[in-house]
Order: sequence, then structure tokens, then C-alpha cells
Amino acid sequence: MIAARAEAGQAYRPEHAPEGDDAPDNRRWNAAELLVRALARYAITEWEGIGSAEGEPVPVTPTNVDGLMKVWRAFDAFDRLYVMPLLAEGEEKNA
Repeated sequence: MIAARAEAGQAYRPEHAPEGDDAPDNRRWNAAELLVRALARYAITEWEGIGSAEGEPVPVTPTNVDGLMKVWRAFDAFDRLYVMPLLAEGEEKNA
């Protein structure tokens, strides 16, 4: 979690600063996306049914996990089923 949060913190660095009136909201969304992607790279160690356009299985690599997280349904499912419960667990421990 610490490593993933550090990656998400990149959204707040000056070189990643969004422009416009909604810049703070864009930074938060960008940070949330970076957190989910980073957690996916750390958490996914094996998979089934993930393959190339030719139907060949692909190995779990950081690049392939990032590619999977570009698919909205996969990103959303990982966020709902893994990240949100993980964050809720952390909040319960701090309460």
C-alpha cells in the first residue's frame, strides 16, 4: 500500500499539474487512478483467461497488468472488489 500511495502521489507533482478550474478534481481523479493501477501491479500475481488478440495466454507483467487496467470493466471490477475493501479495512483500523 505504501508503494502504491507513493506512485499515486505523483499526481500532485508540478510536472503532472492539470490546468483549468477543475484542476484539484482532476488531480484527485488522477491520483485515484494511479493508486488502483499501482495496486493492481502489486496484487495481481497470476491470472486465467487473459490473452493476446490472437488468443494466446499472456504472462503477468507490470506492462500487461497496466494494459488490463486500461479496460474499464477490469479496472472497475478491481477497484470495487479489491481496492475499496482494502481501503475500508484501513479506515476501520484507524477508527
